Amino acid sequence: MDSTDEIRVRTDGPPPTKRRRIAAPAKPRTTTYIDLENRGEEEDEGLERLMTALRKKKKIVVIAGAGISVSAGSMLS
Repeated sequence: MDSTDEIRVRTDGPPPTKRRRIAAPAKPRTTTYIDLENRGEEEDEGLERLMTALRKKKKIVVIAGAGISVSAGSMLS
């Protein structure tokens, strides 16, 4: 393009639509229960999976409600 060439702008219609990134399908969410009092091989695998996830993830959400402290064994006197 020479410096003498003009830049032409189309004015006969709307601007082109923006390209949107197509998101990958969401992974299925799962719930796993780990019994820390009666540990066996299956619980150890679940605990290892939890520890790996805690080390890798940048954002973690913990949902706790009424009674969580009692079921965790930390009762106030």
